[in-house]
Amino acid sequence: MDQVKIGKYLSEKRKQLGLTQTQLAEKLNMSDKSVSKWERGICLPDVSLYQELCSILGITVNEFLAGEDISSDNLGKKAEDTIIQVAEDSKQRQKQLKRIAGVFITVAVIALCTLLMVLCLPEKDTGPRNYLEQVCDSSVDMYSLLSGQNAYVFKYVIPDEYYSLELCCTEYADGKVVKQETLFGMGEDYNNVPHEGTIILVFDPEEYTIRVLMTDADGSTSLNWPVLQDVSDRQWLMRSFSEIGITTPSKGEPYRKKAVKIGEECGIGAFVFGRHILHSVCADDLNGSDSIGVEHLRENDYACYFSLITEK
Repeated sequence: MDQVKIGKYLSEKRKQLGLTQTQLAEKLNMSDKSVSKWERGICLPDVSLYQELCSILGITVNEFLAGEDISSDNLGKKAEDTIIQVAEDSKQRQKQLKRIAGVFITVAVIALCTLLMVLCLPEKDTGPRNYLEQVCDSSVDMYSLLSGQNAYVFKYVIPDEYYSLELCCTEYADGKVVKQETLFGMGEDYNNVPHEGTIILVFDPEEYTIRVLMTDADGSTSLNWPVLQDVSDRQWLMRSFSEIGITTPSKGEPYRKKAVKIGEECGIGAFVFGRHILHSVCADDLNGSDSIGVEHLRENDYACYFSLITEK
């Protein structure tokens, strides 16, 4: 997504309406500095502002993301709206979990004080401190039903100190790397990196593209990643996606998380394609080009592997 192009488009639409940056900011309950950053292409608005901002400027979300006026396309608009809704739902779930955790901690402290430390509550295993979590199946099923596409939604939580975050993609064909690229890079120092965010991967079986959306507290960015563009029989290929396994600890509730180790590559998942057989891979085993999981990926006819890389 071209942030500079989108910024110029927002500026143009604002001026056509005779609004100043301050007036637009007031309508959105934001500061004029935020509007200035959007229009200069420094960053995008938070995903929660998309609908209201587009309504004020008299444009669709599709036109906003394209950075230009386009003809109305109901199917395309519906897919964009659904992606935004899933990202918003993910943020709401995070807030609810924080509130529940706060209530639990308060009740636990009161109970301990009341019993004068007689009872010792076992510490629950909630998974790694820095982690990547695949959202519950019900959310994915809901999203797939609404959009008609295959979607996988993840959230990352990295409270520890680190320098930068990159979302990368590596493509394999017949066991060899054919394409490797950094899709998004975030952070330039320890104070500007995101510590929580959402990643959404949406496979489009009609266009053979993977919609990649990445959001955090400061905004969002996305792109369409083409796959199998030169494969003539792609419509006949079997397809699967590697998912994060469910961990059932001896103490605590099951969770679907994998650890994010600062300074190392953390595999998110991979779309795999095959003509006669698919070699399934668990995302827990995807951690860099030398990992066991990636070696299994190479056994498929084609694979598209996504990963996060954090730097100290």
